Amino acid sequence: MLLPRPHRHPRGANPKANPYYAGLTATPEVAQETHAYVRSWFTENYSDAIADNVIIQYGGSVNAENVDELMACPDIDGALVGGASLKGESFSAICNFKKK
Repeated sequence: MLLPRPHRHPRGANPKANPYYAGLTATPEVAQETHAYVRSWFTENYSDAIADNVIIQYGGSVNAENVDELMACPDIDGALVGGASLKGESFSAICNFKKK
C-alpha cells in the first residue's frame, strides 16, 4: 500500500528499529516492540483495518538460528534476507521456518 507522499511514515535510521545501521541483531523482544510501535502508528493515524493489513517486515539480520523466534512475533509479517540467502541450507531453513 502506498500512501500519498505527505502522509508517509518517516524512515529513520533508529538503531533499535533497524539493527543494520548499528551492526547489531535485535532480540525478538526488541524487534516485536518496534514493529508493534510501527503498527500502532497506522492505527493512530489511519485505522485498525489499515494497521491490520500493513505488512511489516523485519530488516535486521535474519538467519537460520533466529528466524523461528522472530517470525513468532505477532507484528512481524516477513523478513528481508541478506547474506543468509547465499547459503542453500541456511536459506532453506529460513524459507521453512516453524511458527512458534
